[in-house]
Amino acid sequence: MHLVDLVCAPEARSKGICSAVLEALKYDTKVRQVPICLSVALDNPRAKALYLRQGFNLIGVSDTHGSM
Repeated sequence: MHLVDLVCAPEARSKGICSAVLEALKYDTKVRQVPICLSVALDNPRAKALYLRQGFNLIGVSDTHGSM
């Protein structure tokens, strides 16, 4: 599974919504026994921090994005 975009409206941030979505996706990929990957913009430290807290690891970096 490749997560393309996860967008949360500013007024909904820091309420656990994106974390819940990621938890559900991780559960689904575990049940299906498929990997999940995503890219995060290097100029988006909040998103990168969220993904790291959720257990994703940085596996590659381009000029603009990190692969996780």
